Amino acid sequence: MTSFTTLIRSFDKSVANLLPRVRPEKAFRLLCWVIFGLVVANICSFLLPEGSFLSNMLDINREKNIPTAFSTLILLICAVLLRQIYLAKRSTLFSGYWRGLSIIFFGMGLDECLIIHEHISVFLDPLTHNRGAFYYSWVVLGLLFVLVFVASYAHFIVRLSTKTRRRFLIAGAVYLFGVLGMELISGYYISGHGLDNRPTLALLNGIEETAEMLGISLFIRALLMYLKAEIPVHSSRS
Repeated sequence: MTSFTTLIRSFDKSVANLLPRVRPEKAFRLLCWVIFGLVVANICSFLLPEGSFLSNMLDINREKNIPTAFSTLILLICAVLLRQIYLAKRSTLFSGYWRGLSIIFFGMGLDECLIIHEHISVFLDPLTHNRGAFYYSWVVLGLLFVLVFVASYAHFIVRLSTKTRRRFLIAGAVYLFGVLGMELISGYYISGHGLDNRPTLALLNGIEETAEMLGISLFIRALLMYLKAEIPVHSSRS
């Protein structure tokens, strides 16, 4: 346990030393170029034999491949950045919110990697009968989580500075449009038309995954800008 604690502290220190050299806009542009590359690779995967190894690894609609690894990575980056904010503000009134966000994003990263929400769907299928917009039954749990999160974090969000709050809300809106909005739209389409139209399904799923990755990248940019602007000078504020 002592070795693990030492490892975490060493990691935190390394991240803290690295952050001053990271430019938020440059990091965001890099992430956008990676997303663009993944979208192009996804389009190219349609030129490959369906079900081939390379096609599966590049298909943005599948799991356990290169796009999934990238999505997992950026979610974990959010968790690390949020932990850095928590460490800088752990003696302030709202430190628990930052810590909670870090834990949430760490869990989201694990979910993206292990596809936990897909397994939960098995227990929710009897509730939705896989019909209409709730074809993917896990979105019920997702919507409930969003409601609980908003209720729990509303006071924290309104206490953020105007610029930070706007950046957080834009990032969250883009991400939720992808992860829940497009999932509802895709589910409604599949419920009415089935799974035969591969190009249409690929388009819907491509928009969904791209919005998710872009939303998280926007949040990384917002967190980096917050760290640059708030932490060094206003460490006593929440």
